[in-house]
Amino acid sequence: MSKLNKSVSLLMAASVLAPASQALASSESEHSAIVAAVQQSSKVSGTISDTMGAVIGASVVEKGTTNGTITDFDGKFSLDVPKGATLVISYVGYVSKEIKYDGQATLNITLEEDVKKLDEVVVTALGLKRSEKALGYAVTEVKGDELAAANTVSPVAALQGKVAGVEIAQSDGGLFGATKIQIRGASTLNGNNQPIYVIDGVILDNNVSGNKDLNWGENATDYGNELKNLNPDDFATVSVLKGAAASALYGSRGLNGAIVITTKSGKGHKGIGVTVSQTFGWDHAFKTADIQTKYGPGTFTGSSDADGDGNRWNPFQFQVNAAGQNTLIGASGRGFGPRYDGSMIEGYDGKMIAYSPLKDNMLDMYQTGFNSNTNVAVRGGNDKTSFYSSISYKHATSATPNNTFDRYSFLVKASHKLNDRIEVNASVNFANSTPKNAARNLGEKFVTGTYNPLYDAKYYRNRYLGDHGGLASTTYGDVYGNVPGKSYWFAIDNYEYTQKETVVRPTLDVTVDILDWLKFKADANMNYYYNRGDNKELGSGYANEGGYYGVWQNTKEQTTFGGTFSVNKQLKDFSLGGFARFEYYTTRQNNYKVETSEGMVVPGQWFVDNSKNPKKSEASIAGSKRMLSAIFAINAGWKNQLFLDVTGRNDWSSSLVYSNGFGNYSYFYPSVSGSWLINETFAMPTWVSLAKVRGSWAQVGSDTDPFYVNQAYGFKIIELPNGENIFTNSLGKTMKSSNLKPERKNAWEVGIDFRTFKNRLNLDATFYKENTKNQIMEISVPWVSGIDTQLINAGNIQNQGVEIALNTIPYQNKDWEWALDFTWTKNVSKIVSLHPDAAEYIELSGQVNAYDYRIGSVAKQGGYLRYVDE
Repeated sequence: MSKLNKSVSLLMAASVLAPASQALASSESEHSAIVAAVQQSSKVSGTISDTMGAVIGASVVEKGTTNGTITDFDGKFSLDVPKGATLVISYVGYVSKEIKYDGQATLNITLEEDVKKLDEVVVTALGLKRSEKALGYAVTEVKGDELAAANTVSPVAALQGKVAGVEIAQSDGGLFGATKIQIRGASTLNGNNQPIYVIDGVILDNNVSGNKDLNWGENATDYGNELKNLNPDDFATVSVLKGAAASALYGSRGLNGAIVITTKSGKGHKGIGVTVSQTFGWDHAFKTADIQTKYGPGTFTGSSDADGDGNRWNPFQFQVNAAGQNTLIGASGRGFGPRYDGSMIEGYDGKMIAYSPLKDNMLDMYQTGFNSNTNVAVRGGNDKTSFYSSISYKHATSATPNNTFDRYSFLVKASHKLNDRIEVNASVNFANSTPKNAARNLGEKFVTGTYNPLYDAKYYRNRYLGDHGGLASTTYGDVYGNVPGKSYWFAIDNYEYTQKETVVRPTLDVTVDILDWLKFKADANMNYYYNRGDNKELGSGYANEGGYYGVWQNTKEQTTFGGTFSVNKQLKDFSLGGFARFEYYTTRQNNYKVETSEGMVVPGQWFVDNSKNPKKSEASIAGSKRMLSAIFAINAGWKNQLFLDVTGRNDWSSSLVYSNGFGNYSYFYPSVSGSWLINETFAMPTWVSLAKVRGSWAQVGSDTDPFYVNQAYGFKIIELPNGENIFTNSLGKTMKSSNLKPERKNAWEVGIDFRTFKNRLNLDATFYKENTKNQIMEISVPWVSGIDTQLINAGNIQNQGVEIALNTIPYQNKDWEWALDFTWTKNVSKIVSLHPDAAEYIELSGQVNAYDYRIGSVAKQGGYLRYVDE
């Protein structure tokens, strides 16, 4: 039995306080009383075990009744039953057994594992549970407990190394900075190639966040995205849908794949259970970039006569002061100066220090970070009603000072059967998080020379102020006016950026069993994201002159309503299933911001009216978008050997509707996939658990942002010298195509799934090829045209590669197991073609033509990006 099943057994045995009823209710019928008197109950005891020992939490029930119990920590049970009764023994992952009780005092029962049942069902697109063997595309499911154990702020980071074909990179945002995830490489040139996240049917946008310019200085802005508000302790399963066939049912929003999260519930549990978990972690910076410690501060040879001897070509000249002493004051931050020799030299504050490098002095800029997570969950149920609720608190401090994160989350789910045919499910998820002071770009200051190996971080940590209270400056004769990088510590101690995020996700669905083979489900969900904060910057000038204060708020409301008819029918050797679904999705965003201008009148008084100049404000209602969808799927199987799936989705998107009411706003995406279970067709060795080949072809795509395709006038104010204003219109510098099409991806894949030795040695391999065309993007045009860019459909990006996953369990016994998994991925992303009007390249991001040491990225026909992840 797997480690997971063992842990679940322990949880059930420890948490179930009220087992199933142990006696039949007395009847008022005299006949029943006589029968009960004749059939006297007797106590039967026994032990339930498997090949590795006791089975904890196995169910023992008298057939046809509610009289039952479960096994204890030693696999033992005791039950009162009449002679001649049949006992049904069952447990998840095992073949159920029926034992007739003939009066034996003790029963010793051994359960056999049901290998096929252990991984029978996985969660796929739209939350559908499908038999894994029937899928014709690659899906990797990770148990939620594996992600919770990582104790990361964002659950995305915990997927690292667990799924082949998935590339994960952490931003420089530190503790809660955005985690970038790509599935099978970059598909588009529009900036966001990340998959959507779907939690209990609610789609979350995994937006790109953070700083795009490397010159971002003290005011860091990477506060991550919505994913940091998820509580991994609530996750039951996480399914990674990698190919287009797997995510095609999500239509316009599934271009880059999907990660489907299902939270825990109380279904399948009797009585009440309580689970408490507590995790701790420490973060310690132990390695930094390698910085040369052979040559000290100084500029390029020939560019300066630092020592004033008339020879600027001396490669070992020191900077000297008025007294002729070697000094660091005024020396260049670049590392082209004299060799370190241990001689005495004037430090930044005028004191003499040794001219010797402090190796790894960057580490002194960091502290030990700490994180903890406390989670309490209560679940329970009976034959009709079940529930699950949890409350969680996470606290984390970063390795960079004053960078903290706090999150409170709450989830309650309930399910109730109104009768034999109608079931109602509802849930509400609430989270409130407070990320403070995003991490600043410290490493760059060491690489570019702001800090050098002579900078003593411990000594200068609190030596950055002048006597007047502001930042030390040579203008006022402050002692520490020449200390480099002092503004970093001033910002750490005197700037406070507080962001508060509130997320509410209610869901409701009603399922009606119309016939044994026909169901109807009506569902609705909402994602309400409320983000507000304030930024406080104490003035760094003389006596804290200057300063800044701003408050802001952003809200987003997303609602989805759907209705689904589903069928499931067995016709002799054929199994037929599928569904037809209609869906309505709408989203709306608004934001406002109020801030001071040109400094504050009274330093440290945080209100916007404390502004030297009239306060500034801005507000907008944006992101309004609607989408109608019609979806269908047909699933067929033959003799549990051959499986075929056909799906289709048509979206009608408001973001591709032009102001005249026309546009390519209706588009259809199909998919076909199939699989063959070779081990079901041919007799194979007993050590082969599964031998499967699969293949799929699909199309999927994406639209664009709301209001993006329409050309419109802006509002402009021209201020005249006499103080009067002229109100006029402005026209954007982007010419937009009048016939934009949605982006479209064509993809196919083939793969094998080979499992042996009761799933202890498994190999999964996939080869895929994807081409994404009609990319919606801007290209530069000659400035003499009167515009800067043109919005068009352009480009064909091709991704092809191989994914291999090897899952092994080298050791396993009744108490624990050791699992060892390997993944290997090779993906090649190539730009096959661009638009004919494009120049040599299309600028994407960064500083392509910068004069200094910055970098940028461009798209060039024939260019490619190759990555190998092991």
